[in-house]
Amino acid sequence: MQLELADPYVVVYKQIHAVVDDESRWVELMERSSCYGGSAWARYHYSNGPLVKSSRNLGEWFRYMIRPGKPIWILSLPRDQPASSR
Repeated sequence: MQLELADPYVVVYKQIHAVVDDESRWVELMERSSCYGGSAWARYHYSNGPLVKSSRNLGEWFRYMIRPGKPIWILSLPRDQPASSR
């Protein structure tokens, strides 16, 4: 079976689980990958986010220790850049 995606930037997982501590201070997110390369790409980028404390993978499993919250993203483009690029 071959998986064809309309959007090549979609990462598909076989399973996703989340475990939260008793005080809701930490979430361990566990993703079982269907595509190691896509999951490794996602891990690299997620790990640079403000809510991810640590990440690791073992085989097809990718695990993240996350502090719940809303990230603050500051994105800006130069004013002279066309609106279609924003």
